[in-house]
Amino acid sequence: MEVASYQRIQAVRRPASCEGFVLFPRMAASDRVKRTVTLERFGAPLECRNGGTNMSCCGRMCDALPLHGDFGLCQQLSCIAAVLHLANVTHLDMEPKNILFDDTRAVTEGGPPQGQVALFDFDVAVGERTCEQTCGAVMRVSILS
Repeated sequence: MEVASYQRIQAVRRPASCEGFVLFPRMAASDRVKRTVTLERFGAPLECRNGGTNMSCCGRMCDALPLHGDFGLCQQLSCIAAVLHLANVTHLDMEPKNILFDDTRAVTEGGPPQGQVALFDFDVAVGERTCEQTCGAVMRVSILS
C-alpha cells in the first residue's frame, strides 16, 4: 500500500496555493520483493528524542516556521490534507514521528530558505476505501497499538 500511496500522491495536481511546498518526500525507488521504499532525503522527524520538553523539541522549527500565513505550518498541513484527499489516500498514522521538518529549502525559486514539513511513512495507509472499510482499519490499528 505504501508504494501505491506515494504513486497516487505524486500523480495528483496540487492546488495552486500548495505548489511550492514539498509536502511529501518524493519516492525515488521501490522494491516489491523486499517491501521497501526509498524516499528523497528531506529533513528530520518532529518527534522529541531524549525526553525533551515540547519547547525544546520545537527548537529550530519554532523559529523557522510561523504558525499562520501563506508559508506557515497551518497552510502546509492544510495542503497535505488537500493532496491526500485529492489522491484518495488516508494516512492512518499521522503523528510527529511521521512528519519531517526541513528549514533549508526555498518555497519560491531563488527565494530564501523556508521551514517546511512533509508527511511520510504510508505503511498503514489506505486508498480508495469506503468509510466503513477505513474506520475498520483505524479500529484494527488502534487495537494493535
